[in-house]
Amino acid sequence: MAGKLVNLIEKRRNRSSTSSGDETSPLHETKKIRNLAETADENTNSDHEANNEIMEALSKIEHFGQQLNSIIARLGKLDSIESSVRNIETNLANLKARTAKLLKSLKLRLKTI
Repeated sequence: MAGKLVNLIEKRRNRSSTSSGDETSPLHETKKIRNLAETADENTNSDHEANNEIMEALSKIEHFGQQLNSIIARLGKLDSIESSVRNIETNLANLKARTAKLLKSLKLRLKTI
């Protein structure tokens, strides 16, 4: 009796059934393949979209970097202009001092005459 029971259990295990996950039908395999292909397509599309977004961001960053370099170059020019203005101010102050000296000496000479 125990031997018959074991035989029945083994036969039951070996029997194919659509509800059991042990054996699959060709239709089920086709569905699996189709689902895998659709998933791969979705992943590929999302990868392309992600790559496009990344490339767009890189392009924007490059453009922003170019603008920053342009601004830095302009600021460098402003530094040189500022330095030139300081030199002019210094020269102007020296010129004023000399002019004041000349006026003072001219007044002294005019008084002595």
